[in-house]
Amino acid sequence: MQIIKLMGGLGNQMFQYALAKAIGEEVLFDISWFEKENKLKDLDHLNIELQNFNTSLKIATEEQIKYCLNENSITYGINKIFRRFQTKILPSNRIYEKIINKYQADLIDNSNDRYYEGFFQSTFYFNGVRDILLKDFTLSKNLESENEKMLYEIQNTNSISISVRHGIDYINLGWDLKADYYNKAMDYMEEAVEDPTFYLFSDDIEWCKKVLNMQKHNVIIANSKDENCSYACGIYLMSKCMHNIISNSTYPWWGAWLNNNHNKIVIMPQKWISIKSHLKTIYDELYCDNWIRL
Repeated sequence: MQIIKLMGGLGNQMFQYALAKAIGEEVLFDISWFEKENKLKDLDHLNIELQNFNTSLKIATEEQIKYCLNENSITYGINKIFRRFQTKILPSNRIYEKIINKYQADLIDNSNDRYYEGFFQSTFYFNGVRDILLKDFTLSKNLESENEKMLYEIQNTNSISISVRHGIDYINLGWDLKADYYNKAMDYMEEAVEDPTFYLFSDDIEWCKKVLNMQKHNVIIANSKDENCSYACGIYLMSKCMHNIISNSTYPWWGAWLNNNHNKIVIMPQKWISIKSHLKTIYDELYCDNWIRL
């Protein structure tokens, strides 16, 4: 039995789903995290967004989860202490990445019971099932009329998505990218793409209006959320752009990765997060071939 713990926002959920597809079709998902976290931290905005794509989610029962884990309360308690080090002391079927977000070839093994817990943000896990993911990560419902119209415009212009994440969570962590990155990226695209149109996706439009050179460039404000498809809308629209400028977030990363334009230009930050710690190197496997680090 193979079970993956589903958790986090849509971008993170997509990495966990991609791992499941790499393992095989019979993988189950533990969705208990959403109820526990939302109740504990009042995070009503965190939902199982994968259902807005044409994904196949097989939900594990409580009994299946207990069987797969093969833990008692003592085993769980002791191993929980060491979980921050991505390891376990007592026997358990929990599988962690030995090094966070670094490909681990022997991690995928469907010959034994395994319960996967992590984000597994490395393309090496799922590059081999790209065709499956391109199909599964299409919208399960039609876009509302406003976004359907924008999709038409995106597909009929030299469109470039630009994603800006500037929420209070990123600001408090010191992970927010400065305006200079986005302005340089737009200048680069102006030189590389004839008559470009930029489509801006952001959680802080007002900040973008103040600090980005929007008047210099042809920038249209786009919607990340849709009445029918929720936040899957933003990823889908970004994936249909000719080119992409992404922030240091898994949300626009997936928009760029799903972009099937063989001549696409993707610009991403030189450092995924700019802090002085080991964390700044653990996202290296998010950098894809030919993507430009600016």
